[in-house]
Amino acid sequence: MIPRVVIGDLPELQNVLAKECEKQAAEVIARREKFIVALPGGSVATAFFPTLAALAIDWSRVELFWIDERAVPPDHPD
Repeated sequence: MIPRVVIGDLPELQNVLAKECEKQAAEVIARREKFIVALPGGSVATAFFPTLAALAIDWSRVELFWIDERAVPPDHPD
């Protein structure tokens, strides 16, 4: 997959994410029977999780992992 940068307002970004996620999920599930996704929380979760939850994806074949994109030592307060 070639990375790309998308710049726009929130509805446009939600739409792009939804289309890409549905496409990737369908392709991967057909090939491997399991779609694995790592998702951050925070403001990303509030902005995008409702959009993702509404997608036509076989969620029984999806594994979700919660990640933290911050790079701090385990004992750091953040």
